Amino acid sequence: MNSEKERIINNIKGVYGSLTNIERSIADFFLKGPDIKDLSAQNVAAHLFISSASLTRFAQKCGYTGYRQFVFDYQQNRVWKEKPVLEENGGYIFQMLSVYQNLLDETLHLFDEEKIKHLCSLFASCSRVFVYGIGSSGLAANEIQMRLMRLGLNIYSITDGHLMEMNSVIVDENCLVMGLSLSGRTGELLKSLKAAKTAGAATVLVTALKSGKFDSFCDEVVEVAATENLSGGKIISPQFPLLLFSDILYAYYLSVETVHKELLHKYTLDILDFSPK
Repeated sequence: MNSEKERIINNIKGVYGSLTNIERSIADFFLKGPDIKDLSAQNVAAHLFISSASLTRFAQKCGYTGYRQFVFDYQQNRVWKEKPVLEENGGYIFQMLSVYQNLLDETLHLFDEEKIKHLCSLFASCSRVFVYGIGSSGLAANEIQMRLMRLGLNIYSITDGHLMEMNSVIVDENCLVMGLSLSGRTGELLKSLKAAKTAGAATVLVTALKSGKFDSFCDEVVEVAATENLSGGKIISPQFPLLLFSDILYAYYLSVETVHKELLHKYTLDILDFSPK
């Protein structure tokens, strides 16, 4: 290995201890030798099931201005050997579990406690809460309804685009409308959020798409973790980051008036328990 190759490898090893779990998975990928030829940010992010932003942060910790500069230096010195895909690390099982771990790490990185607290305060100030979601996001919306309803929240999930638009007729300033869309491009949902905002309702969007365009019709935008092409559900369910959000939201909402809400939760469980005594 020539001095330039040694420099790059030693540089990655030198910062390894300061890296997050996601960044270490990137470091391992480059230290062991990529099993793909196309090392563009988009392709590597999709291969490792991480975000392109994670590649940028990794490159910067290695002393580069960005991922493009890092990978140019890396490719110029050809510090890897080509090898079969998934030859190491337990194949598909390891790859799948790595996706889960990366999403958990990214959730921690994105977590904004003040936004969650604000959302819980909006729940408390509104007489009705509507949760919109279509497809996999609709399943997560149903889960949020079931969990928060047990804590006494007047909440309804709507998982059909036409019903969302029809529901706009009864939405008013006493309502909160929360939309779930990983892609941030669900047309009917965004249209219904805009209509809810016009009607005076509080509006929240939970999405993996970072964009300022939502600020005009959303009181709060909660960013959740995602990997490249997660919405397609090819490796794991795209519900996963939304269910993580659901768990966090539930925990914070329960922490307000805990005793009262735990009694309500127990009461609903007692009602649902039809087993003979």
